[in-house]
Amino acid sequence: MTDAMSFSQMTDAIVGTSPDTRFVSATVTPDADTTLGELAKSQYGDKRFWRLLAAINKDRGYFNLDSAGPDTRIPAGKLIELWRVSVYNGMDVVTRTKVAGANIAAAYDELLARAAHGDSFNPNGLMDEFQKREITFGYSEVSAGDARTIRELSLKYFGSQVLAAGDLDESRRIPPGAGEDTNPDQAKETIHVLQAIG
Repeated sequence: MTDAMSFSQMTDAIVGTSPDTRFVSATVTPDADTTLGELAKSQYGDKRFWRLLAAINKDRGYFNLDSAGPDTRIPAGKLIELWRVSVYNGMDVVTRTKVAGANIAAAYDELLARAAHGDSFNPNGLMDEFQKREITFGYSEVSAGDARTIRELSLKYFGSQVLAAGDLDESRRIPPGAGEDTNPDQAKETIHVLQAIG
C-alpha cells in the first residue's frame, strides 16, 4: 500500500472485495504522544499491526505512508481510526439478518433484566456500550398515537409487551406509579424508549 492509492483501493487491499466481508470502525484519541507501533500494540495486541493503522489513517496528514514505520510519532490529541472484524463478518444477508435479530432480542432481555435488578439507567452509556457489540440504539420521546396503554405502546415500538423506557427515575423503565395498563397520556412524566435501530 502506498500514499498514491485511493481510500477505496486501500480498503479493497486490506479487507478484500467479498460482499460478505464486514468490519467496524472506531476511533481513539491518544492523551499523550505515542507511535504507530505503540498504538498497534495497545489496540490490536501486537505492534506489527502498525502497517494497518498507518494505511487506515494515511490521509489524515500525520505522516507520509511511504516513509512511515512503527516508530512514527502520533501527537497527543490526534484522532486515530481503527478497524475491527465485525461479528457478522463472512455471513450472507439472510444469516446476518437472523443473527442480528437474535442479538437485538437478547439485548432487550438484558435491558429488562437490568431494570428488574434496579441498575441505574444511563441512556448515553447504554448506547455506547451496545454500540461496541454492533447494536445501535436510539433514545427518543414516544408518540403514543392510538396506543391506549403502556402495554400497547410497547407493542407499537418493540413488537412485544416489554415496558417502554422512562428517563426520570434512573433505575426505572417507566414513570413512578405507572404500569402496563397506564394510559400513556396520563403518565405524570415523559416516557422515552431506548430502541434498536436497523
